[in-house]
Amino acid sequence: MGRRKQYVETDILTEARRRLHHIYDLADCVVVSFSGGKDSQVVLELAHEVAIERGQDRVNVLFYDEEVIPSGVISQVERYRALPWVNLLWLTVPLASRKFILGRTMRYVQWDPAREWVRPKPEGSWSLPDGDTRVLEQHDLNPLIADHFAPGRGRVAVLLGLRAQESIYRYRGVVSRLHDNYIVPRKGTRVFTASPIYDWLEMDVWRFMWEHDLHYAPTYDHQLWGGGGNALRVSTPLHPQSAKRIDVLRDYDPEFFDAILGVFPEVAVQARYWSEFNQEAGRAALLAEYGQSIEGIRRYIMECIEDPLDRSEALKKLRGVEPRVRAQPDYFPLDHLLAIFVGGSYHKGIFPVSLARDQAAAMLRDQDV
Repeated sequence: MGRRKQYVETDILTEARRRLHHIYDLADCVVVSFSGGKDSQVVLELAHEVAIERGQDRVNVLFYDEEVIPSGVISQVERYRALPWVNLLWLTVPLASRKFILGRTMRYVQWDPAREWVRPKPEGSWSLPDGDTRVLEQHDLNPLIADHFAPGRGRVAVLLGLRAQESIYRYRGVVSRLHDNYIVPRKGTRVFTASPIYDWLEMDVWRFMWEHDLHYAPTYDHQLWGGGGNALRVSTPLHPQSAKRIDVLRDYDPEFFDAILGVFPEVAVQARYWSEFNQEAGRAALLAEYGQSIEGIRRYIMECIEDPLDRSEALKKLRGVEPRVRAQPDYFPLDHLLAIFVGGSYHKGIFPVSLARDQAAAMLRDQDV
């Protein structure tokens, strides 16, 4: 029998608390991954409520500092770090990342010791010890977190503020398992991640914030009133989705914008020309150049994804999906496929669009797929 959607009698808040109790039962140590944003803030507040119910007076919290972070987000994290019930690990380690400049995806290293930093490392942050020259990947953080909060042994749960509404990738991440679908074991580690508010809508998050009179990162207000529209994010503005509105950053946080230009001067091109590049004529030109065939998309990867490791991964993903693209063109239209590689979301996987295309990523539109 195929799976079908079923409804429960309880509300999302009750369900989130129930999930958190279940996670606490499964794990020897629970850590909230806090970005400074509203979703992980709700998870942190809920985890605090559940911890109190279970007789615990502190909550373990992880903040991974991506270096290129708006000052409003940093002030929000500092606000929580000062609370007596928060046991916060502030990570500032070299991590491989990507920046997006006019359709091109380039690799860079956060907190790279070989270059100037956008801002100094905060006092009390944790970095790799002297002599450790590693550049970490995202999956390297899980064992590091486990060793810090639960040295030696024990299962560690890392709570995330991921919600299925935000993207097709996050939606697929919580419908692939039949039981405890919000819990994901991390292969090769004693860590599992969990998303207790995965079924919340954005309005549910804001309602919780309002009802609990919570102070949120001022970055949201800056983005909204600065013309950011619905693309409200607290992540690094070099990320492919955030970079599309980096011109707004120049208006609401000019000092931060200038600090970014001092280290990454190429961002000025993105800020100045993206709106023109993203106009219908620009999208059409990109489609005409690369989006007419699989071979054209392969040429885009070779010409526009500059980092050799990223280019190799993109080519591998394209080869893997190519038979399905040719067999099911209605599910894998070429404009959708090109948008995935332009936006950099191929790292997370390549999913088809629905027949109604309601989950599709329109070409170079500010929509997180």
